[in-house]
Amino acid sequence: MPSQPPPDPDDRWPSFYLLGAEKAGTTSLYHYLRQHPDVFLPEEKEPGFFSLYWDIAVEPAKTVERTWGSLVDFDRFDGFEDALAVYRSLYQGAPADAERGDCTASYLWHPRTPERIETLTPEARFLVLVRDPVERAFSHYLMVRRAGAEERAFLDALERDLEREGTEEAPHRYLLSGRYTEQIERYTDRFGSENVHVVFTERMAKSTDAVLHDVARFLGLPTRPIDRMDTGERHNPYREPANALADWLRTNDTIKSLAQALLPKSVRDVLGNEVLMRAEDRPTMSDEARAFLEDHYAEEPESLEDLIGKRPPWSWA
Repeated sequence: MPSQPPPDPDDRWPSFYLLGAEKAGTTSLYHYLRQHPDVFLPEEKEPGFFSLYWDIAVEPAKTVERTWGSLVDFDRFDGFEDALAVYRSLYQGAPADAERGDCTASYLWHPRTPERIETLTPEARFLVLVRDPVERAFSHYLMVRRAGAEERAFLDALERDLEREGTEEAPHRYLLSGRYTEQIERYTDRFGSENVHVVFTERMAKSTDAVLHDVARFLGLPTRPIDRMDTGERHNPYREPANALADWLRTNDTIKSLAQALLPKSVRDVLGNEVLMRAEDRPTMSDEARAFLEDHYAEEPESLEDLIGKRPPWSWA
């Protein structure tokens, strides 16, 4: 790991991190927190500095591809110092007294992220969203399939994903991303359990205001602004490509590269979510795939409760 001096207190650095899990509601909580007047979250929802971009800056290309797959932009940064400068620039416009956050789902599963964060922001606090890992895995699969990166049936994809763990072929992490206990423990061991607040996605969906009050208290924020927040919009609903042409435009690497080079992210988001995609009923998971996942995660509810002292709202016993 590159040797870094302690951050200058006059610089703007994140004071908290909103971790995954992937497909557990981080996008919704990101949008809720951005409405709080005492919170600063950059426009770039997932900066990814402490996971993907730190890897790109310091790790051999083969190691990066093993972790992330082959579609990695190795030219985005010119070394670690450049990556760090780009990351710091995201927060230079933040008010000095704001709670500044970084919302990146991959920080939860990436094994080296906690030590990297400690190097630069050792006093940070962490919000962790977790969802029924069985349902989370299926949503993850649907997301990857919509992106054109998965053709297998769900159960086949799970078995293949498990086989590829630890090999040269980077898995999609359908299973890894739901092993919450081992991932959260990396943060509680390094930063202390008092600095890690776990939110259950199911509770946030049913009792949004109550969860946001808990989050505000954890971050030391006033709770009054929560009463004026718009929490009714659904973020990241299930969508399918509008037609075959839309599917091709979304998944063609050349088209995607041109769009990233020529169009601002706000325009790309509208095109991708509103023009090329349409809302559809979510497919149903097969009984066989559900049984596979329930067996895989059989010990997760109890081990997570032992770690955080809160009972998850899901169990399959």
